[in-house]
Amino acid sequence: MHRPEAAAAYRSAGQRLEAQCEVLGTWSSDLRAFGRLWRDRAAEAGDLTATIRNTLYEAQRDPQVAAELLDRVIASGDAQAIAEMGALLFQVRQLGQSLPGYEGMAFDVFDFYAMQMIACQRGLACGEGSAMLDDICLTGMQCTFADFPALLWHNVEEDGEAHQLEQAVKKMRGLLEG
Repeated sequence: MHRPEAAAAYRSAGQRLEAQCEVLGTWSSDLRAFGRLWRDRAAEAGDLTATIRNTLYEAQRDPQVAAELLDRVIASGDAQAIAEMGALLFQVRQLGQSLPGYEGMAFDVFDFYAMQMIACQRGLACGEGSAMLDDICLTGMQCTFADFPALLWHNVEEDGEAHQLEQAVKKMRGLLEG
């Protein structure tokens, strides 16, 4: 963290966040309600990512709804929806539920990471200055990587888990490409 390049990246991410906070500070104090309203409107208009996010925030996650959303993500190929779907699959799995039509597929943390990697490869902003990398920098103190895939590979190789991620990427690519 004290290396000059890490400090510069951390400072840069912090400045981007500060700029966002300054804009948001001029708005209402109930930003969560506005966020929910905007997601609801986007979901009603057919935005797949907003629909997945709303499902993520629900207290009870219906496996049938998750399976239907996964079908839509596979059909759309949308990078942002792929990233969001990875989080939903992981949460549904943590509840011990399986997805109708996807029986026998157990989704774990490596599948979540694989979906993030695939989303990055399909155009999701995952590089320096992106919301994804800024969040990782500011919350995880990992600020010196050029993009999310480089950070992830570094971490799994360091932990001896590269094979698990490779297998998950293969599995999730197969799932997304049918």
